[in-house]
Amino acid sequence: MGVKRNNDHSGHSDRDGRRNGSQLATRAEFEKVLERLDQHSSIINELRREVSSTCRDLADDVRRELQTQFTRIAQLQQEIDALKKR
Repeated sequence: MGVKRNNDHSGHSDRDGRRNGSQLATRAEFEKVLERLDQHSSIINELRREVSSTCRDLADDVRRELQTQFTRIAQLQQEIDALKKR
């Protein structure tokens, strides 16, 4: 663990991106990684929005279905009560 330091203290790495035997990413490689992370983040956020929207739609559907069922149960209970009074 720890950071490897350049022994010549110049702060410059070799042309091939190496510093004391460690492979370092070039700026272009680093930017490419950041670009990919941004793409992945965008995809994940879009999926999150879609899932959230789908869940809201499903919840609305369930509420409507429950309301329909409760209404029908109330109607049936009224019919039963009317039959009991006869």
